[in-house]
Amino acid sequence: MGWIDLQGATLAKMKERGGLWVVERVPSAGSARTTRWIATAEPKSNVPKLISQWAESGGVGDLPRGVQERLRAFDDAMRHAENLILIVHDAHLLRGETLDKMRLFAELGAAVVLEGDVSRIHVATENFPGFYQRAAYAVKVDRVFG
Repeated sequence: MGWIDLQGATLAKMKERGGLWVVERVPSAGSARTTRWIATAEPKSNVPKLISQWAESGGVGDLPRGVQERLRAFDDAMRHAENLILIVHDAHLLRGETLDKMRLFAELGAAVVLEGDVSRIHVATENFPGFYQRAAYAVKVDRVFG
């Protein structure tokens, strides 16, 4: 985990660096072209629900009902999307277990941006070392001494 100053950050730069990002607010797209699939978390949202929202946002169409088939179809759609960024608004509403699974999408090549209350996301994922080791927290930094 790293804490990073959000100043100058764009979605294009986040995609370029890849990985899992936790932000208070999604930055601008930047000059590079990116494909953004967006989901909005709700209390008790799980990975299949987020996948359905991302698929709808990306125009993927209906996914198979079975969990494994759904994941395979979504993975295939992700591989065909250019410069893909998966965004979850209100990510602080997700349980730690669901947040931890977001790292798997980053490992498949998409940049994952979790937008929400950064401190609540941090607390929810403290017991998930896989998340904790891979996430970058990009926050606005106030300059107090400089």
